[in-house]
Amino acid sequence: MSTVSATPSPQSGRTSWLRVILFGGAALLAGMALSGRLQQPVADSQKGTLQAKTNVIAAGRPAKIAELFVAEGDVVAPGTPLLRLMDDRLSAKIASQKQEIEAREVELKKVQAQAEVDLQWRHRELQAEVFETQLKSAGYLKEKINRQVEQLAWKEQLTTVSLASSNSVTEGLIRPLSFLEEPPNPARLQVLLKEDAAASSIEALDVQIKLCEDRMAELKQLGATLETKIRTSVGVDLAETRVKQSRTELTALEEQIPGLTITSEGHGRVGLWAKHVGEAVAAGETIVELHDQEQRFLMLHVPSALAGEYRTGVKLSLIFPGQERLAGAVAEVGPQTLRNSDEPMVPVRITSIGRIWPELAIGTRVIVEPPR
Repeated sequence: MSTVSATPSPQSGRTSWLRVILFGGAALLAGMALSGRLQQPVADSQKGTLQAKTNVIAAGRPAKIAELFVAEGDVVAPGTPLLRLMDDRLSAKIASQKQEIEAREVELKKVQAQAEVDLQWRHRELQAEVFETQLKSAGYLKEKINRQVEQLAWKEQLTTVSLASSNSVTEGLIRPLSFLEEPPNPARLQVLLKEDAAASSIEALDVQIKLCEDRMAELKQLGATLETKIRTSVGVDLAETRVKQSRTELTALEEQIPGLTITSEGHGRVGLWAKHVGEAVAAGETIVELHDQEQRFLMLHVPSALAGEYRTGVKLSLIFPGQERLAGAVAEVGPQTLRNSDEPMVPVRITSIGRIWPELAIGTRVIVEPPR
């Protein structure tokens, strides 16, 4: 009985390797197809726009852009200077106000000099009148003293005359009853008249002295108020008021200068400049927008017929550039449709959940797969 050995032929070996290669290639193609299918957007996907909370920087007055302190894309913090405006009208007002102050200061110095001259002249006149009044008062006082001395002398003489008359009775005789009707003594009467004249002079001098005292009081009061009256009469007070008012107006104008430098009110990334150095801006016109990268969202517009699927809180799959899949959720659905196309569209606001969205430029288009 003979034994036959089984040796594989070269043809069968080649067939096995071909089958392995074919099966491997088919599996690779199937995997690639499956992967491509997974990476392709699902039918009926929408495209949303990456946006962020925006702070609009606008001009508060008509002006020109004088200087830009930051560039597009820079990240700024609150208080960061963004730009400086140039207001030609404000500059012209400040220059005009300074000229007005100079003119009014010249006028003030002029009236101050005039007031000083008038004051010196009036002081000399006042001092002269005071001196004259004092001389008159001293003269009246001296005359009064003389009259008082004279009055005392006449009173003493009157006493002497009266005693002499009483001793003129005849010795040893009783005077007749007609003594009571004796005519007055001429010497005594003359003394009485002179004493009375001296008393009247003293009274008149007292009046003159009182008038001098009153006039001295008036002159003293006039001297105390003389400077104020002269300043008012020549216009010093008015000129000072005008200078003060002009300086106040200049201060108010200069206080507007810091307002020409616009600063950031919050954190954000500088967007595109709508205006550049040298360009004019109107009051309220937007110059640049600051985008808060920490408060980014997708704005999606879906047909009104599909709006019911995008309820608040619904999770969505988002495909960012580079085929990066991340998650988001409906945060807000607009209360009304937008009619900027043939079909009414409803705005839907989508915020991030899970992994943080990549740093992409505002306005980047992101694919939003429909809810499942």
